[in-house]
Amino acid sequence: MNKFITRCLSLLSFVLLTNSWGYSQLTTSTLTSTQDSYIDSRLSTNNFGGNSSMSSSTYMYGSRGGAQYYRRSFVEFDLADIPANATIYSASLDVTRTGGVAGNTTWQTKLITSSWSENSITSSIQPTISTLSTNHVETTPDPISYVDQMDVTSMVQRMVSGQIENNGWSIQVNHESYSGSTGASFWTSEHGTESYQPKLVVQYYIPLSIAAATVSHESSTGAADGSVSFTLAGGSSSSYTYTWINGATGAQISSNTSSKAVALTGQSYGWYGLHVTGTNGENFYQGFIIGQDCEEVTITYQPDNNYADNAYTFDWDTGNIDYTSTPIPNSTALLAQSWTHSGTWTKRISWLNFKLWVDDELDITQADMTLTGYNHASLTGTNESQFDIVTEGWNENYLTW
Repeated sequence: MNKFITRCLSLLSFVLLTNSWGYSQLTTSTLTSTQDSYIDSRLSTNNFGGNSSMSSSTYMYGSRGGAQYYRRSFVEFDLADIPANATIYSASLDVTRTGGVAGNTTWQTKLITSSWSENSITSSIQPTISTLSTNHVETTPDPISYVDQMDVTSMVQRMVSGQIENNGWSIQVNHESYSGSTGASFWTSEHGTESYQPKLVVQYYIPLSIAAATVSHESSTGAADGSVSFTLAGGSSSSYTYTWINGATGAQISSNTSSKAVALTGQSYGWYGLHVTGTNGENFYQGFIIGQDCEEVTITYQPDNNYADNAYTFDWDTGNIDYTSTPIPNSTALLAQSWTHSGTWTKRISWLNFKLWVDDELDITQADMTLTGYNHASLTGTNESQFDIVTEGWNENYLTW
């Protein structure tokens, strides 16, 4: 239950319903590798960090067919200049071959999970490489082209958001056990021509948000003259679809596609939901409260999952799944738990954020949050939960322990 009183101010009748928006566009950041090298399984102690080329290949060496060996390329980029809250629209790892590929080689681009140095990496001293399928990209390039492009959008998004550490990638041939010669060499950052050096081309935008909003509250019971106008920030599309709903019923009030933000007008007190979508993938939800001038009203904000963020973080690495770095958004339950696995204490912590814009002109006389419990296991300890205020922004899709 939430009770609001709207202060009686003549300024409330002065509302501009023409919305403004400083449009953003996709930002393209072209990064050159900060370090790159390769390793050769035959030359296990050799370092090639100063070479102007690197190799991802297999080959045979020795008499009578010889033994089989492989080479792997390693490359890393500095992502510090990309904002932590950016939505990554695309990210392409581009490497230029020094020569053609023997056949249609398939590359495996794999996330590196520990730090390394191009001046010390060898076959016997390699960084760890992820075995998770979500951290692998398989690419079969056009053999005619001399620039191979690997789509690493998902991994860059998680790097920027802080979900996984940025140690770069290893580029390998698909079958390192292949008995024969396959693969290719690529130019490194030591090459004198910048256009030949490894690149990471990232397109991104800042997510949509409410920069400012003006609410005109219902003037009297039954007047139905409340309104909401707003200013958006972020995003990258040239036009958007704006859908307003009645929060209490879920019924759609209006839906418009426009290059200008579309205000809500002619409404009674209550909460209303705004849904904004864009052609570049923007998908934004925001709830608003319309009160009633000089009157106390009770409004229940019980939104669906779109108008509230919820997630939980898990302090457990099973060996097969590392939950400490795995987002768990949109959970059907909020979990506050602590228990032991083989003598090791493990915790779950839940996060909840209501996407609700409350006008400064409202006096909040009472605000109650109700959570319905369904499983309480106290064991031998207390069953109390602790509520803390979160002091910075978070995204339920990337939040991890």
